[in-house]
Amino acid sequence: MPLEEMRSSEQAIGARHVPERRCVGCGRADDARAMVRFVLIDEKVVVDGLFARRTRQRPGRPRGRAVHVHPRPACVGRASRGMARAWKRDGRPLATELLTQLSAACIARMNAVLEQARRANALVAGTSDATLDSVLSRAPLWIVALDAGAVATRAGVMRAVGQGRVIAWKTKRELGALVGEVSAALCGVMNDGLARELQVLRLAADGGTAMTTEGAECSSALEAR
Repeated sequence: MPLEEMRSSEQAIGARHVPERRCVGCGRADDARAMVRFVLIDEKVVVDGLFARRTRQRPGRPRGRAVHVHPRPACVGRASRGMARAWKRDGRPLATELLTQLSAACIARMNAVLEQARRANALVAGTSDATLDSVLSRAPLWIVALDAGAVATRAGVMRAVGQGRVIAWKTKRELGALVGEVSAALCGVMNDGLARELQVLRLAADGGTAMTTEGAECSSALEAR
């Protein structure tokens, strides 16, 4: 066998398998890491898999009827109609229940990711102009407190908003507690992987809050003006 073919064969064998699932909302097969797994257990809908992450509170997969759905209101809305027929449930309350569960699961996971970033010393508080100027350009993601006030309108922050590197979440006191400060209007996430996960979770949570009044803790991203 030629050397190039041998290398190709070895790479194929060593390649990591990426599981695919079919969204019951749009019907499109996709990477399981782009979906949420809902399970019906004892007439209650729970989120067991959030972007291919298994719920840690329960060992193994819970037994029940499960579906995979893209974390988008349109997909959840379509999925809820088919799930309502299969599960003999009222469609509209089920859609609200799914979106509420999605928002709650995303918020819980975001808290866990922030704690992980804190333990890895990957959080930097923007407590001074010097910190903002030196770190803002390097942080892959900035979290702006919901009560940040005028700090959120700084030129550097607005540039980051235009680049899609800012989300609004939590209060100054809550962000400060994560970085050992009394309060912090801005908090930079310095780890690329954790920053990307937070952005995906925030978008999914906003998809849930867009159609339900639950999960108000997670706000939408700041928009460039």
